[in-house]
Amino acid sequence: MRRYAPGVRYVGVLWVALVLATLAALAATACAPPQLTSSDDAARVVEDFIAAREARDLDATMASFGDSPELRSSQGVNWSGRDAVRAIMAYRLQDTYTLGDRHVSGDTVTWAEHVRRTVSGATPPANFDEEVEATVVGGHIQRLVTYLGGRRGASAAAASGEPITLSVPWVLPLSLGLLLFAAVVWPRSQSRLPPRQSNGQMLLALRRYAQSHDTQSSEERS
Repeated sequence: MRRYAPGVRYVGVLWVALVLATLAALAATACAPPQLTSSDDAARVVEDFIAAREARDLDATMASFGDSPELRSSQGVNWSGRDAVRAIMAYRLQDTYTLGDRHVSGDTVTWAEHVRRTVSGATPPANFDEEVEATVVGGHIQRLVTYLGGRRGASAAAASGEPITLSVPWVLPLSLGLLLFAAVVWPRSQSRLPPRQSNGQMLLALRRYAQSHDTQSSEERS
């Protein structure tokens, strides 16, 4: 097995700590929270969206969405991007909606609605209930989730599609700890270690120990 001198290992630990500190700084910048949205702003954005949808105004409806909107369904069908969302909204503008009360919690607005949809060649029209959850970020709808049949509580986690992200707050303390260890603890611990013997010195010491042990055993027998 290849062995490295203490100084080489010290430099290696120092480099690892520096890399972790850099990654922590980059991650903290990339994971900065988005612009916060008040409850009043979220309610206003959703009311504008509902009014535009009722008016069957596609451009006004899309004006309520952000640059990278998402549409998600509890049935596992998802769309992302303005082009995909625009195509779906153009289809859904043909529906007729009967809405319940809106409930606002921070940047999230939820409501229940009954949908009447006339499908070409199908008689009678389709009727179904759904719950809707709109997440507003920076004055626009970032995510719109529909729960068919009003089963929002049972399927909210599956439909939200939130990716599992690695929490970064622990990275910075870890990297600072490694830096402290590399700068303070490691040199002191290395200075306290006795000088390492080479393989030849160790073999010589073992021979001397064995010889002294044999001599002592012979004296005891005599």
